Amino acid sequence: MSGGRAALVGRGREVEEMGRALAAVEAGSCRVLLLAGEPGIGKTRLLGELGARTRDRGVLTLVGRSTEFEREMPFGVFVGALDDHLAADGRQSLQQLDQAVLDELAGIFPSWAGRRPGGHLREERYRTYQAVRSLLRALCGSRPLVLILDDVHWADPASAESLAYLLRHPMDAPLLLAMAFRAGRVPPPLEAALATATKEGLATQLEVAPLSRNEADALLRPDLAAGVRAQLYQDSGGNPFYLLELSRATASGSSHGVDEFAEDADAVPPLVRSAIAAELGALGAQERRLLDGAAVAGDPFRLDLAAAAGALSWDDALAALDELQSRDLVRPTEVAAQFRFRHPIVRRAAYQAAGAGWRLGAHARVATKLAEWGGPPAALAHHVEACAQPGDEDAIAILTEAGRVVSAHSPATAARWFRAALRLIPETSRTVSRRRELLLSMADTLRTAGRLDESRDRLRDALRLVDPADVSMRVEVVVACAGLEYLLRRHTETLELLHHTLAELPDQGSLQAALLKVAIGGDLVWSVDQTAPGTWARRALRDAEHLVDLPMQASALGLLAMGAWRVGDLNSVTEAIQAARGALDDLTDAELARRVDAFIWLGWAEALSERADEAIRHCERGLAIVRSSGQGHLLTPLLAGLGYAMQWQGRLSDAIECYDDAIEIALLTATKETHALAAGLRASVATISGDLRGALRYGQQAMEVAGEAADLPAVAAGLFLAEAMLEAGDPRGCIKQMLRSGGGADLLRDERPYRPFWYEILTRAELALGHIDAAQSWAERAEDNAKGLGLSGRTGWAERARAAVLLATGDPRRAVDLARSSAQLLGAAGNPIEQARSHILTGQALAAAGDSQRAVATLRATEAELAAWGAEGYRQQAARELRRLGQRTPRRASRKPAAGEVAELTARELDIAQLVQTGKTNREIAATLYLSEKTVERHLTHIFVKLGVSSRTALASTLTRRIEKSRREHETGTGIG
Repeated sequence: MSGGRAALVGRGREVEEMGRALAAVEAGSCRVLLLAGEPGIGKTRLLGELGARTRDRGVLTLVGRSTEFEREMPFGVFVGALDDHLAADGRQSLQQLDQAVLDELAGIFPSWAGRRPGGHLREERYRTYQAVRSLLRALCGSRPLVLILDDVHWADPASAESLAYLLRHPMDAPLLLAMAFRAGRVPPPLEAALATATKEGLATQLEVAPLSRNEADALLRPDLAAGVRAQLYQDSGGNPFYLLELSRATASGSSHGVDEFAEDADAVPPLVRSAIAAELGALGAQERRLLDGAAVAGDPFRLDLAAAAGALSWDDALAALDELQSRDLVRPTEVAAQFRFRHPIVRRAAYQAAGAGWRLGAHARVATKLAEWGGPPAALAHHVEACAQPGDEDAIAILTEAGRVVSAHSPATAARWFRAALRLIPETSRTVSRRRELLLSMADTLRTAGRLDESRDRLRDALRLVDPADVSMRVEVVVACAGLEYLLRRHTETLELLHHTLAELPDQGSLQAALLKVAIGGDLVWSVDQTAPGTWARRALRDAEHLVDLPMQASALGLLAMGAWRVGDLNSVTEAIQAARGALDDLTDAELARRVDAFIWLGWAEALSERADEAIRHCERGLAIVRSSGQGHLLTPLLAGLGYAMQWQGRLSDAIECYDDAIEIALLTATKETHALAAGLRASVATISGDLRGALRYGQQAMEVAGEAADLPAVAAGLFLAEAMLEAGDPRGCIKQMLRSGGGADLLRDERPYRPFWYEILTRAELALGHIDAAQSWAERAEDNAKGLGLSGRTGWAERARAAVLLATGDPRRAVDLARSSAQLLGAAGNPIEQARSHILTGQALAAAGDSQRAVATLRATEAELAAWGAEGYRQQAARELRRLGQRTPRRASRKPAAGEVAELTARELDIAQLVQTGKTNREIAATLYLSEKTVERHLTHIFVKLGVSSRTALASTLTRRIEKSRREHETGTGIG
């Protein structure tokens, strides 16, 4: 990265690519430009050229940079790029943002400190990243935006995660995101997102190469002799910054014999390091103290803070600053009294050469000054960590508070502060409980940061500090440890830990024993052992009944329902569900806060056994309790269960929202099992929606995450991928994938109650290949597995498979009867989309039977119904059948309501709007729908925007005029055939 005054030479390819990206953005597109290369290669110079060109063209250009020694400052790169603009003139463009987004942004940007910050669980910090995306979208609403971010390899965890989110969710807006980084040094989540964005064509990555000999000559002074030029080029390797640093040293006659650099990871060549060290060594005492103080204060740095760090008076600092600027060691920024180093390598040289003892004092002076100014905890903690001594209670308090403050947005940084505080607490008998609590806080934040191994290790450290006589605390920590082992897919270790702890309990019928038994059963719910969950649930239930512990009874009953489902015992499922409902309905949210897992097991059991209404009620109540009690680790299974129940009811957009939220949480927390499950379900709804590329992508993503695991989420991922392959026109691939994932023709890896669905898919795949005998065999298996379940939807799937075979074998009249019966059964099960799919088959069979008039009527009604539900993939199937019958059909996607229509609201927003219409407050709505007040506020803000109203009164008036029309659109076509 050459000096700012140097000419831009040898970068024609990069400049041309910048021009193409900028032209695309000015035409309204979103583009990402990536510059990768070694330190000093010229990335910053190229970004500066881009910024100069965009400003010349009147494009809003914002610039931020990550810094080496401040990698724990949350959202540092975004604050640097956006905060001054927001404080100065960015407010007008933000008027379109809703209150929930503004609240989230208030927790990031210092200029918004007066606002109420948004509140969410650590696992839901993607909501902050959504808010950042909304902010950028608003900023480029009236003109293109170029966001330039340098040294992204030093990005703090929150910035890295936010950038990864932006890459996963590119916006349809004129935005150019230009980033520079050192190859191989980017934080892993961001590195993966960069690779995917490049692969999918969103991002263009340029490897910035060394200059050629001729290009390097253009940077050097013309008076240098040819031999000197050749030596400088050889020593620099064509790296522009190295070349200019060595040239600078040659001009000043500096000796290269002094090397004040410590060894560093960037492996700067020794000649360059010693050249910079010699340059620093030539400074006077005051100039060196200011430079060293600035290296401690930050980059960029405030002059007054650098002066405080260097223990200089203001007048002495001003005089020293003049000298540092004349030597081009520091340069002014666009902010008054703020300066930056010529290059991060210069800052590192000054910092490391200052001496460890001097740096301790400098950090202490900066911490004192920041405390006087009322600086934010994170900024204060950065310096306190560097200078605090063991036993310093003030430092411990500052670091602990900083961890708590930043934990919602940056749990990885919070874990760092907790670790720093822990190092300061002496290991004595009187500090055991304090150290244990900090270890537990560290473990929790590390878990939510996705650093599961470290989290598990800290929990084990905490377990060693638990008093053996404190059985309750010991079991609580053991269950948490087992949960981490489970997330790490170390199921053997999980069960060994739980069984060992259970065996050591003095009272095998105690509440702690019941907790361990539920934990063992819960670990086995999705395993290949389908009988074990029910066995352990019954043992825990006996303990809970003996203890008259209703929350524990509810948990055990929910687990029992899931265990019965796994083995296909639907009578026991029904009994357990009814008993669990009774227990839950008799308990308050506060009482159930310690057993929220009851809602997971019960909600899933209800959803799978075709009780979608009750599943939604219990999952939403569980989510409300999770959010109010801070148990974010339970979010993803509840969200996935809620999404499944909503998908069953045809609420595809609501289901997508649930699955997408679950995937984001799984990505942030590195929980592979829930990621595989949510991505597999997302593939399923993408198939229904007609997004076959997306369905295959999500299915493959689920398979990649699942890896070699044989648990149920991995099996389901493969089966949903097989379904997408069939709809995408690959029946052979579908069959192969289905049998591989299901474990052979018997599909023994999946639960019996779900096999009729997969066998119906296999039936259609074989029919697509013309293999009628094989199709008949699969249809028979569907019927065999549906028998005795007492689930109308499963029978409906089996009858549809049989009807398809009858149609293929030339018996259309019987096919009509079975297809109609299938539709009736699936309608009774509350699944309108699957019901409509059976109506498509009814229409095909009617046409084959010669009843074209009724076939057309059935298919037209079905096509309209599927369009209303947003099931575009299946709507297209109905439209194709109509065209085969000579009917003209519009090639339409499912209708998107115009702005201001009630139909634009999601089903959940419609529920809330109706409750507002009745006069209920947000708190009353939250209680009615088992949501948090924050969630109600967020939905209400979206409702106001969609309907173009600004008050509850206006909303009620609008709803009165339009609600009936909207309800008809949501409930279209439930009685076809």
